[in-house]
Amino acid sequence: MKEEYLDIYPHLYRTHWWWRAREHAVKKLLLHLLGTRNDYRLLDVGCGEGLLFPILSEFGTVEGVDPFVSDNVASQLNIHRVPFDQYESPSGKYDVILMLDFLEHLETPEAALNSACRLLKPNGLLFVTVPTFDILWTSHDDINNHQRRYTTRLLSRQAEDSGFQVVHLSYFFHWVFFAKLLVRLKEFLFRRQCNNQLPSIPHQVINSILTSLSKTEFDVTQAIHLSVPFGGSAIMVARRS
Repeated sequence: MKEEYLDIYPHLYRTHWWWRAREHAVKKLLLHLLGTRNDYRLLDVGCGEGLLFPILSEFGTVEGVDPFVSDNVASQLNIHRVPFDQYESPSGKYDVILMLDFLEHLETPEAALNSACRLLKPNGLLFVTVPTFDILWTSHDDINNHQRRYTTRLLSRQAEDSGFQVVHLSYFFHWVFFAKLLVRLKEFLFRRQCNNQLPSIPHQVINSILTSLSKTEFDVTQAIHLSVPFGGSAIMVARRS
């Protein structure tokens, strides 16, 4: 992720419709699979400044791993400043590990998945979100230094090869698939105008509408168990075998 993007990321996370909707989806699945217990040990990989920690702390004790966070933030929030594939837990194994839009940044995501399997308790859960479909590749992926976009088949294969059993796997942000296609076309036609533009927050009304739309879409498709074969992102929960 480029430095200027890192500077605005906390504000984007707290405000932008995409991050608000992703957090909603993750919390819904956590509640569904973990219930209301609050004695779990959770590890957020690639956690940044721990922006998801307030949600995760509802389920138990939270730690993070991110080599790029500042010393001050790391010490305040129990974040370990090492690459994840080199991380050794100082206090035992975890019940839940989260990798939210993390794997796509790695040249060898298999190493991270192997580390997650090693650090989880038996039957522990891994939560993953990733961007999807190469056809949706835009300058946003370049800004974020993405190595790949995923399909559910690729994601499940990598997880199973690392010792996981997939218990939930679906696309989400379905409407975003078509919006990203339009962005891809726009960047193809007007490449100079679109390259390296940082994300911005839409007008408050539009941002609110898109937040509600994305949350409702996720809730409805999950409630009726509707499997939609496309989306701008995928979400997976896998259990350590």
